[in-house]
Amino acid sequence: MRTTQLETLSHILTTSENRDRIVAQSDQGTHSLGELQKRVACLVEQLEQWPNANRWILSCSSTWGAALALLALSHCNKHILLPQNSQPGTLHKLASMADGFVGDGPFEAGSLPSLNPLLGEAKPPLPTSNINPDDIRISLFTSGSTGEGKQVDKRLSQLTSEVENLATKWEESCAGCVTFSTVSHQHIYGLLFGLLWPLMAGRTLTSSSQRSPEALVSDIVASEKAVLVSCPAHLSRFPELVRFERIQPHVTMIFSSGGPLHRNDALRVAHLTKQTPIEVFGSTETGGVAWRQQTEEQEVPLWTPFSPVDVRQAPDVQGLQVRSTFASWQGKEWLTMGDNVTFYDDGTFAHQGRADRIVKLEQKRVSLPMLEAHLNEHPWVKESSLCVTQRATGREVLAAVVALSVEGKQELASQGSKKLRAGFKAHLVRHVEQEVLPKRWAWVNALPRNAQGKVTQDAVLAYFQPTSSRWPTVLEFHAEAQQRTWTLHVPEPYLYCDGHFEEQAIVPGVVQLQWVLHFASQALAASVQVTQMEAIKFQHILCPGDTCTLQMELNLEKPKLRFKLSKNDTVYSSGRFVFTQEGDAPHA
Repeated sequence: MRTTQLETLSHILTTSENRDRIVAQSDQGTHSLGELQKRVACLVEQLEQWPNANRWILSCSSTWGAALALLALSHCNKHILLPQNSQPGTLHKLASMADGFVGDGPFEAGSLPSLNPLLGEAKPPLPTSNINPDDIRISLFTSGSTGEGKQVDKRLSQLTSEVENLATKWEESCAGCVTFSTVSHQHIYGLLFGLLWPLMAGRTLTSSSQRSPEALVSDIVASEKAVLVSCPAHLSRFPELVRFERIQPHVTMIFSSGGPLHRNDALRVAHLTKQTPIEVFGSTETGGVAWRQQTEEQEVPLWTPFSPVDVRQAPDVQGLQVRSTFASWQGKEWLTMGDNVTFYDDGTFAHQGRADRIVKLEQKRVSLPMLEAHLNEHPWVKESSLCVTQRATGREVLAAVVALSVEGKQELASQGSKKLRAGFKAHLVRHVEQEVLPKRWAWVNALPRNAQGKVTQDAVLAYFQPTSSRWPTVLEFHAEAQQRTWTLHVPEPYLYCDGHFEEQAIVPGVVQLQWVLHFASQALAASVQVTQMEAIKFQHILCPGDTCTLQMELNLEKPKLRFKLSKNDTVYSSGRFVFTQEGDAPHA
């Protein structure tokens, strides 16, 4: 494939050619190359007022703002600290390492200089710029999907070298496209695919991470040609939330990274858009390692290493080893990824799960990825994640968070949690001993993922902490005229069942009434305050693990609501509330 010519960052800052070209789209509109040059010049002037401030936090919500900050900091030869998110706690922790802050959001900088790349008077473009990517240090911070996050130091040249490799392989198909990224540029995948690559290739970049699915699809449809940079969490949900097939005439390539894309999701996206997603396998430490496209013809989806990347499964270590200039500056060191793989004669490999997710229970070694893979084979399961939790006795047991398929939700609604647990255990016992089967279960619509699309162990463990389960899980919701209907699943364990009772936990009646007010507030987008209760009845016991239906009829003229919490012919509670509405609804 031919080599694609990319612009250097210095050339982007100083060229006088085609300054009217649109380089970015943001909430403020479109932005030309000339505007980019003037805004960077403004930020450079501000940075030069702090010559001894070398380490700067870069935290921008918009990709446009991040591009300005990255270019200005690189021109001034600053060390860039790129946090994994913009949460106040994350930024506060990082502040002790920094000399300054560049961002477009609030930050209590204290004594640190704080600059906003979107503010200030535009200046004439820089007359010269000599950015040497080898001299620019960028520190990224991992999200810690299997433990504590850590700092990963890179040279800017490692990132631009990776962009050049991507462009050589795929830029011909991406040329002239607007890039829509649903992945944060504060993650290495979003930084490379959503910011640096389109910027250096002369394509329009845009921020999509804060857009709703409907707005994203509409924006893609409005563009003539588009590239979608996304992740498995988004690609699995988009077809359920919007008419995803609408983007088919406009999208030319779809990229996915951050985790494995489920085969059914990959095939469904390909069917709707006529574009088979290109999955990229790698990590913050190693950069891109390999890529694949899943098709119906493949029995085992195989990964193809990028041509500059050496891979091996060393006999004396557990996990895939990688060597490239993306991973280390000189490209001489072997990095161990902690991923188990099986190599084939043609150099491709199959991923066999994480080597560092091997746990020991009941004196038996258990591979969590292997068990997840078997669980995902069940028709009731869309995806799952396992973790180790500790009972009050101190005994460690396996726990499973399961995102149910359509069939699984139907089974849960008709048969209840006990039947699901029994079915899953019968399925898994063919692969592992009875003693190490999951003892605790949680049913969800989708696995908890952070901004980078990662399922973290902390988020999975949170499902088994009683204080995290304040409200029941909504499995389905329907609205018609004044009628609202929720299908709910009561978490197990459940916070408000503590002490009710030792033999059998039950959901107190007052908690059921709180549910009604909570979901009424959501339905009305206003806080519901009860002035009178009428005909309140509690007829049957509701327990953690049960699934039920909350039916609500809203009469806004009186205003009054009638509710019934039931399952089939069993009514748990019912009654009427006279209420008032006060302001916006509280967040759950």
